[in-house]
Amino acid sequence: MPSRTADSADLTKRIWFLVPKVKLCEQQCLALQAQIPSVLIMSLSSANGVDNWRNKKVWDSALTNVRIVVATYAVLQNALDDAFVTMDSIALIVMDEGKICTRLDQRIQLTLNKLIIASGRAPAAK
Repeated sequence: MPSRTADSADLTKRIWFLVPKVKLCEQQCLALQAQIPSVLIMSLSSANGVDNWRNKKVWDSALTNVRIVVATYAVLQNALDDAFVTMDSIALIVMDEGKICTRLDQRIQLTLNKLIIASGRAPAAK
């Protein structure tokens, strides 16, 4: 089986890096840009007006050529709820702030549940 390379990667899919706070969006975006300068990385939060993006055309235009999106959980949840972003367009979701896993905020838990359901990969019953 041939291995996947950057040249054969599906460039229609993005990596979403989720953080719990708006301030962390910009910090994490800058850190990722410093580590991966060849990749277009965008920070999306209420701080840059994403709450006012009310149609798919605006989202598609903003995300053109973006490979990694750093956003709050709420931004991704709202984008999925409004069908501005689809699960098919997501290659990977990375969740920052691992310490929250032991005491998940109700909004974050709701987002994670929606992502699991939307992906069609619900965990197996124990």
